[in-house]
This record gives sequence, C-alpha cells and structure tokens, in this order.
Amino acid sequence: PNFIAMMKNQPFRAMVVPWVLDQTLAAMVATMLPFFVTYVVAPERFCVRDPVIPETHFICSDLNVLSVGLVGLLVAAIAAMPLWYTIARRFGDYKAWLAFNFLNAITNILLLFPGYYWEDRVTLVIVTCIFAALNGLPMGAKFLTDNILGMVIDYDELRRGVRTE
Repeated sequence: PNFIAMMKNQPFRAMVVPWVLDQTLAAMVATMLPFFVTYVVAPERFCVRDPVIPETHFICSDLNVLSVGLVGLLVAAIAAMPLWYTIARRFGDYKAWLAFNFLNAITNILLLFPGYYWEDRVTLVIVTCIFAALNGLPMGAKFLTDNILGMVIDYDELRRGVRTE
C-alpha cells in the first residue's frame, strides 16, 4: 500500500481535498476563538469606554467570554450528535456529510459580523457566545468524516481484494 495505489481509488481522490479542508476548518475554529475574543471582540476594552464598567464585571474579561463561548461550542456539539446521527440514518452518510460541511461553512461566516465597533457591549458578547455555540452544531457531525473514510476503505478492499489502509 502506497500513495500511488491510494490515488487509483476514485472515491479516495474525491475525498482527500474535502477531508483536509474539513480538518483545517475544525482546527481553525478551536484555535482561533481565543484570538477572536481577545482581539476582535476585545471585552477588556469595554471597561474603559463610556459608560465605564467596573473591571470585575463578567463581560470585561476575555477569559470569561472565551470560556462561555467554548462551553457553548462543546455543549452544542454534544447536543447535535444525536440529530446528525438521525440525519445520517435517514438520508445517508454522504448527504449528511455534505450538509455538515455546508453548515460548517455558514456558521464560520457568522463570526465575521461581531466586532469591537459594535456600540452595545452586552449584545456583542452575547452574539459572540451564540455564534460560537452555533459553530458547535456542525462539529457534532465530525464522526461522519470517519464514516465516509471507512466506506472509501471498504470500497477499495472490494475493488482490489485487499485492504490498503
């Protein structure tokens, strides 16, 4: 089994680029959220704008906002898993995987809207946490990528007579 043999498998070739993009996008959300909260939403700058909010207020800490956003993301991902499982059983893994990737792209685009330029500070923090949680909905379907990969491996075994994983 080598890379050239894998590239002869048409379903594998079709899945390589989407799989790499899927993994990259999921990693970007998890790793970029701290930077997004700290430098784009910038909750610590809320304390110095008029009207001044005490530094001990919940929304004045980027760590608090980040924690709420990450917890929302993880809770939404866990809550969405049964829904994605049901969708995959009803419509098939491949169609559910396509829907998961489409929803993942849409929810990531949502993070373009919140920013420090918003006047209402509390709304900005709430919207950022909601958008972070919405990004968790497609993450609940990450298991579909492994299912599709397993089907590609099984197809290759059926085609070649040996497993080349």
